Amino acid sequence: YDPATFVPTSPVSQSYKAVVLENDYVRLTFLPELGGRLYRWEDKVTGRNLLYNNPIIRPTGWGYRQWWLPVGGLEWGLPVEDHGLVEWRPWNYTTATGQNTAAVIVSTTDDRTGLRASIRIELDSSHSYFTLTPTLTNPTTGTLPFQFWMTALAAPAGDNHAGADLRFDLPVSAMLVHTTDDKSLPVGQTISWPVANGRDMSVYGSWREFLSLFASPSASQPYAGLYSPRADQGFVRSFPPEIARGLKLFAPGNLPPWVWTSDDSNYVELWGGLTTNFSENATLQPGSSFAWSENWYPVHGIGNFVWANKDVALSVNETSGSVTVGLYTTSAQSLTVTLFVNGQQAARWDA
Repeated sequence: YDPATFVPTSPVSQSYKAVVLENDYVRLTFLPELGGRLYRWEDKVTGRNLLYNNPIIRPTGWGYRQWWLPVGGLEWGLPVEDHGLVEWRPWNYTTATGQNTAAVIVSTTDDRTGLRASIRIELDSSHSYFTLTPTLTNPTTGTLPFQFWMTALAAPAGDNHAGADLRFDLPVSAMLVHTTDDKSLPVGQTISWPVANGRDMSVYGSWREFLSLFASPSASQPYAGLYSPRADQGFVRSFPPEIARGLKLFAPGNLPPWVWTSDDSNYVELWGGLTTNFSENATLQPGSSFAWSENWYPVHGIGNFVWANKDVALSVNETSGSVTVGLYTTSAQSLTVTLFVNGQQAARWDA
């Protein structure tokens, strides 16, 4: 787009350096020159890319600057709310290897505040998850208020489309309506989750307009994720909710795709942050650092999960007269699964 008139101009091809990290289960592709983002996350078992990848790079009117770039992938938003100020900038990167591990570390320093961010993503040889460790540092002599959010632009069916059947798996009971054009939803107030006024908001097909929601009062359980029934594919984010308290959803609803792309591709966004919402800042004291770790992994073949941690995702699907239990493990394990009905053991399996 011409920045003065916002009129589309002719596209220009651009090449970017890609850094690939993989094991037997997943393949991760980073674009350090575009915000250090994790651009592609492929489940090598099913061959699907779980993240949205925009076929073009077109600035939108969204975000703190009003020209956020919806490139796709898993991006890092800092030092301010929303998508931050550095998702478009080149980041530094290094790699590290151990006996059974390999990692990519992307890093940058915000030139407005001095906030330093380092994101380490590591794979080992025996797990399907990647371990994500953000480290935030204040090298200045003053107290530094900031925000940090990570945003997964997702299309877990692997076809670059979110789909009306997509499910948001959030173990919360209420969501704060941040912004929307849906007049039936109260901006600035909470709604029950997943069902609000008779609508199952955990199913993307029930969203009418663009909508942004925060977990209220904060994330409370150590997992969140997305699932696509048509592909029987999704992913899990396992994280410490007492640290990463912010949990947010955004999806464009019925907004036309030309706003962000050149085809009919679309996505939803799953956010995680240090603070509960955009009105709250975290702080770092002079010379201090803060870090935590979480795990992300693909899930497929078990149906929609109802509980997860970093080792296993669980699905329980009940129909008339029967129940199906599914487990997806992130490594080879021997497990015993027990089903209870009204407090009584009904079935037991070695898995």
